[in-house]
Amino acid sequence: MVDFQRRSNRTRVRLTAVGLPAVAFLVVLAVQSRVEVSYLTRDPAETMETHSYIGLVSNLGILGWCAAAAVSIFAASVLRRREGGRDAARFLLVSGLLSLGFLFDDLLMLHERFAPNRLGIPQPVTAGAYAAAILAYLVYFRHVIRTTDFTLLGCALGCMACSVILDVVRDISHAFDAHILEDGAKFLGIVLWAAYLIFTAGDTEERLPRL
Repeated sequence: MVDFQRRSNRTRVRLTAVGLPAVAFLVVLAVQSRVEVSYLTRDPAETMETHSYIGLVSNLGILGWCAAAAVSIFAASVLRRREGGRDAARFLLVSGLLSLGFLFDDLLMLHERFAPNRLGIPQPVTAGAYAAAILAYLVYFRHVIRTTDFTLLGCALGCMACSVILDVVRDISHAFDAHILEDGAKFLGIVLWAAYLIFTAGDTEERLPRL
């Protein structure tokens, strides 16, 4: 009986913690008047009455960011309780938060639309800020990264760098489709980034002693 009561209380707390913010978010969408609500709730292809495959690679990339963030943050919460796992947990937590930041940047087109149009920040400046953040990340966690399969990380960052360069310069031959080069490099970078973090989480979990 005591266990049942405890589980019931825990369930109520979880429902409140998860459901209340979600309901509040929907209420805000419903009462705001700047944007038609259907534009915010329906699928873009349905709203624009176009093909369902529009933005396919972009959407898959966002799922890649999501997978990287979810696995990294969850693994960090598990590994921090393992003996000798604090450094790896901190690395995975920051990696997950970075992935989450890139996810929202991609999803809401922050560096492509919001920063230049609303804040007056050119794309090269935003790209430079991202590069500085990644460099700081690599330097700070260099000792942890050395214990991982960092070749995957290097390939991921290399692909993303190529995508950024193509995005900023946009000076390539008309014999090729610029989008397949720029967006393809970005997509490959996201896939490799997610794979690196997922493999790192799994390898670390296997290496550390269990409680």
